[in-house]
Amino acid sequence: MPVLLALAATLLFGLVFGPQWWVRRAMQQHATERPDLPGTGGELARHLLDLAR
Repeated sequence: MPVLLALAATLLFGLVFGPQWWVRRAMQQHATERPDLPGTGGELARHLLDLAR
């Protein structure tokens, strides 16, 4: 019975903290600046909105 309780606690811990860990890791991997994309995200959004008019 204690093994089953430990397994359930581990599963619950993984379900609660696993997605947060995964997102944080993915954001760190892709957080580098790209020289082929000049400007900020806001400037890109404004440019796309202007093109859509």
